[in-house]
Amino acid sequence: MIREDDPQFRITPVQQMASACSGALITSLFMTPLDVVKIRLQAQQKALLSNKCYLYCNGLMEHLCPCGEAAWIPRRVHFHGTMDAFYKISKIEGVTALWSGLSPTLALALPCTVIYFVSYEQLRYKMKTTYNTITGNMGQPMWIPLFAGATARMTAVTLVSPVELIRTKMQSQKLTYSEISIALQQVLKYEGFKGLFRGLSSTLLRDVPFSGIYWTTYEKTKRIFDKPDSEKNTFLFNFFCGSVAGSVAAFVTLPFDVIKTHQQIELGEKEIYTDGKTRQRASNMKDIAKAIYRNHGVKGLFTGFLPRIFKVAPACAIMIATFEYGKQFFQKYNSQQYKEMMQRHHKDIIIGGNSNTGKRYIQLHLVTMSNTIVHYILVRTDLLRDMAWSVGSVVAQACHASTAALHLYKDDDYTKKYLSDLDNMHKVVLEVPNGEALSQKAEELIENSIDHKLWIEHPENIPTCLALKPYPKEEVKKYVGKLKLYRTTVIC
Repeated sequence: MIREDDPQFRITPVQQMASACSGALITSLFMTPLDVVKIRLQAQQKALLSNKCYLYCNGLMEHLCPCGEAAWIPRRVHFHGTMDAFYKISKIEGVTALWSGLSPTLALALPCTVIYFVSYEQLRYKMKTTYNTITGNMGQPMWIPLFAGATARMTAVTLVSPVELIRTKMQSQKLTYSEISIALQQVLKYEGFKGLFRGLSSTLLRDVPFSGIYWTTYEKTKRIFDKPDSEKNTFLFNFFCGSVAGSVAAFVTLPFDVIKTHQQIELGEKEIYTDGKTRQRASNMKDIAKAIYRNHGVKGLFTGFLPRIFKVAPACAIMIATFEYGKQFFQKYNSQQYKEMMQRHHKDIIIGGNSNTGKRYIQLHLVTMSNTIVHYILVRTDLLRDMAWSVGSVVAQACHASTAALHLYKDDDYTKKYLSDLDNMHKVVLEVPNGEALSQKAEELIENSIDHKLWIEHPENIPTCLALKPYPKEEVKKYVGKLKLYRTTVIC
């Protein structure tokens, strides 16, 4: 099983982008109807303004539209619950109304989702690697996904906010591209640069805590069940963990979602139903919360609870399960490409012919096998000296690396010859000072197409040792000849 953070097969940012895009597309197709219902129910109870706007959000992107003849809501209908809303929307507006705004959502949601997931993956990996290297502690502390998730979401939302303002103006006021620059100049004139980020604070107040709680709960749920890697990486297990994490995060942040919806609608109404030349200010979040409580009580802050949970839980589950599946696909692809590259470098030339005794094959090797075949293993000395690992643990690491290398290249002729005489195998254990030196040696071997396995101990995510596949001594002498035999001792 390929480990997620194995440096040799870790997926690239471009591959992470492809995984995020596929997840966003599938999620939006399945989850849009539920969020249409959720927002309709929330907008129905809004009492601050005249309810002239409709805010749509499917968890990927938000869209603000006026309610009129040509709008997404052709005429007002009172809904008595989730199922009633599904029925009336489908009957009065048609089934396709449940997917209102899907096209513009995808146009802006995909970049936002890509920024979010790729930023999270890169931050989490960098922070985890740095933490393990500096402290030598095992595993991944929960503050890493919390911080990485919150930071990634804040980055994505902030970058997309000005673009969303432009899109809202084009859709609500029917502006052409040439008129957009004039509209933006008016915004900058009357409100300054911060006018490009209307509603950003309320969005951050909802999305940043949601993201931090979500990723922390997701990683914690996976750790609680403590399944083998083969089971942890299944689609269903990731789906389950994503559903649990999404439900917890959605419940905790629901009041922020309700307040944010009301504020965004109010901002939109003032933008759509005024000439845009007068500086408009929406009620602050505190006033909105008080108004909701005064008119609807505490339950008003949890309006749309069931639709939000029913939407967020499966949406998060589908998104993360699809994203993880994409990552696994590319990891396997990278692993296969790596193996093929190594095999091409040392492939044999097969020449076939016939003789009186039948068909025979002569195998000619590109390199000589006349000298002794040796299995080299490189082990870090700081595991014992500085990190206080036990001798048994260090020996186990060398065994892991050796076994993995022999299995990975079991079909190689050198490996077959090496294993053909089990009583006379030659192993040489060499020392490297630390993880940095080990990683540099691994990079050197990769650059020179020398087959090996860099062993990453999990859950610590620490490179501990490296094993070359069996090689003729002279063939790899220049890569390992300057290293000393492993003679580290522990002074008590």
